[in-house]
Amino acid sequence: METDDSEIWSKNLKCLVCRISCEDEAKKTEHQETKEHMKRWKVKQFIDESLDRITTAVSQMHERYKLKKLPIIGLEECFEIQQEGLSDQEKANFWACNLCYEAGATYDSADIHLTSMQHIKNYLDENESDKNEKIEKECKNDECDKYEKYRAAAEEVFTANGGIKGIQSAQVLRLMLNTDDGRKKLGIEDQMEVTFRPCPKNAQKIILFCSTCNEVKPVHLSGKYTNEKACVNHCESLDHQRCSRIMAVMNEFEPQEIYDEYRTSETVSQLHWQEKKPGTWYLSQPCGYRYSIRAGKETMCTVCFALVKSENILEHFTSEFHIMKYLNMINSYHSYVTHQLLGTDRRAKALLTLKGTITLENDTKKIAQTLTRLPNFIKSQLMEDVHKYEDPPLEIIDDFIDSTGKVYRFCHSCTTFMEFDHNIVDTPIKMNFAWKSHVLSDHHFEIAAMRNRINFDPKYFVPYSPTIHNIDTEIKGVWKVDKDVLIQTQCDVGLEYMVEDEQANEVVCQCCWKIFSKNLVFVNQHIRSYEHLKQYIFMCAPNMVRTLLSPESDLNKQAFLMEYLQKSSGHFKKEFTCIQN
Repeated sequence: METDDSEIWSKNLKCLVCRISCEDEAKKTEHQETKEHMKRWKVKQFIDESLDRITTAVSQMHERYKLKKLPIIGLEECFEIQQEGLSDQEKANFWACNLCYEAGATYDSADIHLTSMQHIKNYLDENESDKNEKIEKECKNDECDKYEKYRAAAEEVFTANGGIKGIQSAQVLRLMLNTDDGRKKLGIEDQMEVTFRPCPKNAQKIILFCSTCNEVKPVHLSGKYTNEKACVNHCESLDHQRCSRIMAVMNEFEPQEIYDEYRTSETVSQLHWQEKKPGTWYLSQPCGYRYSIRAGKETMCTVCFALVKSENILEHFTSEFHIMKYLNMINSYHSYVTHQLLGTDRRAKALLTLKGTITLENDTKKIAQTLTRLPNFIKSQLMEDVHKYEDPPLEIIDDFIDSTGKVYRFCHSCTTFMEFDHNIVDTPIKMNFAWKSHVLSDHHFEIAAMRNRINFDPKYFVPYSPTIHNIDTEIKGVWKVDKDVLIQTQCDVGLEYMVEDEQANEVVCQCCWKIFSKNLVFVNQHIRSYEHLKQYIFMCAPNMVRTLLSPESDLNKQAFLMEYLQKSSGHFKKEFTCIQN
């Protein structure tokens, strides 16, 4: 690309791509060498060289914003770059903004840019300059107020333009462009916000760690589900997008890191837990204080993405809830294991991990010096200042020890009752050992991984008729074996948990946490199966659970379930949910 950027400079030394005026030639030269200027200049050149490839193709970004109902302005000033000659797995979602000369490789980054103060300001500067001038004049010394007024102005423009229906389409460029070249030409740095760590002894079991939202998620690689798909799936999650928005807004104010060390006479090896309130535990030293951002008298924690009360700062950074989130940053695998444990075992495992670290990162903190407070938008997105780490409620059914010798305990992750022989769980210590074996098992991991994989954002549900249709049967009210699967012929059950994923071309069951190809026979077989019905009852009809776990014969249980279906069939949902993302 050319290095001469004279075409983007006005006579009065204003950079037209960065919208910055320089005092003299020396300042101009200094500005030309900045990373921000060179990146925007690259984007400007890329757009200018590609204008002859504009097409009338459907914009995926336009469809996305209509579907997500995001209040954005200036989409028509963006270029959506559709790559030709590549498979879907090889493509990126490139975009470039012709107002701000910013670019990205994901639509998530486009979401952030189109709602940023920089983009809104530039849009108003071009289209509503009087509003721009008014905001700049009224909020000259208050960046927080300025940010909020720009957001309010953007919403006014969005509404005046017709809301969702008034969003104009991005311009579409179709190019023969591989992804690596696209990143280079647009100056997009490869930011590794999501990393993967294989579990010991099983390379198919992966722990995903996201440095943006500080989450650890189990991933089970199988078939077409790769690391890349797991990454995309995570980045589409509501919580990740919430955290991304928060950090993007705060980074606009460029918080500065300052030295502010927490001093203690206690060494890391002397760390210990203390119960200050019943069931609420605190560590003897804070962890991750450097991940706090202060604005005026208000503080947020970017480990927990919580608004921290001024009087509780030390309590927050020593609380068990915060410590368990902080573990994600230290060791993703050990953190996942720790989070599966309960109470005393969880705290003991966490303490062992913390004692093995070099530092607890309490030497600095960040201050947004241009802010007198946190913006209201940020505070609305932050979680409450939670200190207590809640264990899931204990649900044990031991009514049938004398008749069957079995004890059942509900797993909130697997959403089903796990069966144990009474003689291996007849004391609290034995039960604890057996439960640890379950939550650390491959089965538990795979269910947790599947839940993360098919936990869809409701925003993507669409009012389309599914392509998988229910099969009616001539004979009602009987049980039969179909291809080694016990099914009932009365009615379909749990269709509210069945989702047809148009993009992945598959059907998922969020009741049993299973995935099927769009095969009419197999999907309908699952919906009518005994196992699916049993799982549905575990989740939706708790008053019937004991009957299913009782020592009654299989025939009696089947008769009981058939009677339930005959009485309730009119109340069940009649169609799948359809999703498009």
